[in-house]
Amino acid sequence: MALDPVEAVGFLLPVGALLVPLLAPQRDWSASATGAVVAAMALGAAAVALRVLLRLVALAGRTLRRSSHPECPGDC
Repeated sequence: MALDPVEAVGFLLPVGALLVPLLAPQRDWSASATGAVVAAMALGAAAVALRVLLRLVALAGRTLRRSSHPECPGDC
């Protein structure tokens, strides 16, 4: 059974944030360096989520505008 891409992203996003603090002592990273890596990963995830949200809002707006015109059935 193949994993849906959305499910894969939902699984993979928190894994990095959990594993970096566990692996940091092995790499001799300081606490501030570890925090910077986790913060960068969180910022990247937030940027992707915002981009997807804006895309969905734009698509929903186009669908609502198109379907609200009574004289235009279908794609006008």
